[in-house]
Amino acid sequence: MKKIIIVVTLALSLLFSVGFVSCENNDQTNSSVTSTTSDSLNNNGSSSSKNSEEVEQAKNEKQNLLSEYYVQNTKELTAEQKLTAEISYNFVLQQLNNFRGTVDELNAKYNEIYLKLQESVNLIKSTASTLAEIKNKAKKELELIYNSVLAYANNSQTQLKALYDTFLFVIDNATEETKNQITNSVTEFKGLVYEYVKNAITLTTEEIKTIALNQLDVLKEKALKQLENYEDLKNKIITFYEEQKEKINSYNEQEIKELIPDTISSVKGKLEEVIKEKINEFKQEVILKINNLYNSTIDKISDEEIKNELGTAYNISLTNLNSVTDLDSAQTALNSIVDNFTTATKNIINKVLNKFIEKYKGELKVIYDNISKPLSTDVKTELETLYNNAVLGFENAETKEDLISVLNTFKNDAKSYVVESLNKIFNKMGSKPDVWSYLPTAFKPENRIVATSTLPTYEDFTYISTIPTNYIGKQLNVVYTVFNKTDVALNYVNKVYDVLNKVKEMYNSIFENSDGENIVLNAGEFNLTLILTQTKYEISTKISGVELYVYSNLTTNDFGARIQLSESNIIKYNVTDSSIKMAYSILNSSICQVTLEKDSSNNVVGYIYETLGLGETEIKSTSAYLTVKDGYTTVVGNKGDFIPTSGGINCEVYENSTGNYVGSEVSETFKSNQYDTLWYNLKDIGGITTINKIDEANRVNPDTIYINGSTESIHSMLVSLTNPSRRFDIEFKTVYAFTYNAETEEYEIVEFEVPMMFIQESQEETFATDFENKNTKSVETDSISIKSTDEAKNAIKYGYHTLVENYKEIKDSVSYQSIIDYCNE
Repeated sequence: MKKIIIVVTLALSLLFSVGFVSCENNDQTNSSVTSTTSDSLNNNGSSSSKNSEEVEQAKNEKQNLLSEYYVQNTKELTAEQKLTAEISYNFVLQQLNNFRGTVDELNAKYNEIYLKLQESVNLIKSTASTLAEIKNKAKKELELIYNSVLAYANNSQTQLKALYDTFLFVIDNATEETKNQITNSVTEFKGLVYEYVKNAITLTTEEIKTIALNQLDVLKEKALKQLENYEDLKNKIITFYEEQKEKINSYNEQEIKELIPDTISSVKGKLEEVIKEKINEFKQEVILKINNLYNSTIDKISDEEIKNELGTAYNISLTNLNSVTDLDSAQTALNSIVDNFTTATKNIINKVLNKFIEKYKGELKVIYDNISKPLSTDVKTELETLYNNAVLGFENAETKEDLISVLNTFKNDAKSYVVESLNKIFNKMGSKPDVWSYLPTAFKPENRIVATSTLPTYEDFTYISTIPTNYIGKQLNVVYTVFNKTDVALNYVNKVYDVLNKVKEMYNSIFENSDGENIVLNAGEFNLTLILTQTKYEISTKISGVELYVYSNLTTNDFGARIQLSESNIIKYNVTDSSIKMAYSILNSSICQVTLEKDSSNNVVGYIYETLGLGETEIKSTSAYLTVKDGYTTVVGNKGDFIPTSGGINCEVYENSTGNYVGSEVSETFKSNQYDTLWYNLKDIGGITTINKIDEANRVNPDTIYINGSTESIHSMLVSLTNPSRRFDIEFKTVYAFTYNAETEEYEIVEFEVPMMFIQESQEETFATDFENKNTKSVETDSISIKSTDEAKNAIKYGYHTLVENYKEIKDSVSYQSIIDYCNE
């Protein structure tokens, strides 16, 4: 038996090399086949199907060739040898069935498998039983023959025993040189015993039959007891018993003496054969189980040393398998073999897993560190839980696939969490602010575009109706200037927000470019660096030479940005839920700050500060107070065309629905006289249809002005002898509108002049009559009037008499230096 075990081990070890190579190559082949198949499908879907059919057909052909070889070359093997050969044969068939590849690759694999099977079968054939095994087998056969005839020997039992002992002596004393004669000795003993007993029997035919049937009953009962748990085998024994019983009863006197010994011997042999078949059946089931375990395990191993450990465990299982010969203990013994191999397999897998666990733990730690380090504490708490769950998942993993699944789950969950967290962070970073949302829709720059080619010059009489009305005055222009500068800067800020909105797509690059402390988003042409703390989120970058700093204050819930267009050109804004603060600084000499606040009713209050300076010295400053309320936008401030040193205050009023200027009122103090002057667009003055301007000053006006096609210039009227100021007059004022530059995608400011009628408030009631009386050659009687609506007039008066007080309270609240400091923060 030992020799047979060695043969099993050697034969299978020849096949292991095929199995190991096949498993590794299959992985590689699968990969290449997948790639090849994918390419083929892209080009021709039927090509892949055809190739698959060719491979399966080739497999069937190879299986038939292997079967033919196996049948032809195992005919003369012993039962034990056949069992070993069958294990080898089934093993190579499994390797062939599991193969994935092309027909050419299959042919190469078949040649390799065929040679290994051939080597294995030849090894089994060439290995003879040991002398001790031959002796034991022969003595068992002698004992079977002796016992089968002993009951019929009558008075010849002594002689029969002497003959039996003689042949036992011959077998016991056989040597390596004479071992081939042992089988002949058994045959010779059988012949002599049967002949001796046949001649020595003195019993009657019926007595012989009775003894034989009794022996048969004993053998049957013994067999049935051994097979009490196997109904199929019991039925087989009973059937065979009935056949032999019938034979014995049918023998005549001559036949019974010649055939009874062989009949009883064959019954004993049949019993052993049935038991052996059942044991072999059990063994085949075990072989299938351990082969499946082996094959499913070897695919998971790449380490050669660990592969060899699995092969050793497999060999031990097969060795133990061949030592099982007793049916009573066979099932338990065989289950034990499977259990032991399963345990060995698990231990080997655990060894593999431990190596992978260390590898993947390291990879997990790197991922976690790269992700978590830049995050603030409040954000990384949940991430730490995900990490700890992944570590626990590694400890509970049973396969490499489990480990990979745990790692991938962490990657996906971490990505989802981090992306979600970053999106929450970026939400707090706000978005590109719409500065124009603080003014009525009609105030947007696209509604203040003019065609420069059609702007009036007033060199000839110009119809008042053709003069653009979508302009703004000097004070509102300060706000527009800040808005436009902010809009230009926001184009860069918008690129930052575009990147933030794509954080999911950019997730991998975040941590590949991480410096280990901050998050870095790679946007191709530029990188964004994110610094996250408990109180503030900050983003910094440089785009085409423009430095940007975007921030969010967590404690005050505001956000903003600082855009440094050049070394000395800075724009900054700060946004809350209900306000925006904007400022710019050019060379620290031209600076401006606008703050707008919106209440729950969408009414807006604004504060505007503009300064010209040199170094730390303030040269000239203006300020304004803005409101958007009750259908009108009012700007009260000290920017305008005033009498020098008059302390002038200008109140500009615009209609919200159209954005058009409806009028203004100016306050000036000169030589103790207070002047309150209303200004109206000429379109709001009835009786004047055309105007012509000559750039020639007269005693009271910088231009000489003609209206309604008249050849006589207009005349004004003094208030009184003690107040030698004009009651009314027409003057041209500089106003502002925009053109759009498609190349730069920016609005560019345009200056031009429009004629306005000014009227001192104290003279408003007599204005129409006074104007007509002084300009009889230029206007018709009763044609002059102020066409502005009462609402517009009231809005002007409200701004001038009420809001001006609000302006006085805030006009000096912000200093030149504080704006510089804000921009430089």
